[in-house]
Amino acid sequence: MTLEEAVDFCKNHPDIAATIILEIEKLKKDLQKVSEIIQKQGNEIKRLNDIISKDSNNSSKPPSTDNKFKKQLSSKRSNIKRKRGGQKGHSTR
Repeated sequence: MTLEEAVDFCKNHPDIAATIILEIEKLKKDLQKVSEIIQKQGNEIKRLNDIISKDSNNSSKPPSTDNKFKKQLSSKRSNIKRKRGGQKGHSTR
């Protein structure tokens, strides 16, 4: 619908145009409420993720409160490309 057609429609059907305008305003208010709810939920999710991610290494929580099911970090030696054990040719007793 073009602007001219919309103006013509409003002139010929003012009651319908007024109803449409009122519905649009209601939808704008509803959209604003939904946006506020989404923002509050996002803040709550962030707060809960912050709580979940804390353990005894990055907060003042005692180790006994750590999640025992969290994946353990691999040992520091796993990244070394050398083989374990003594040097070649070294005699053992």
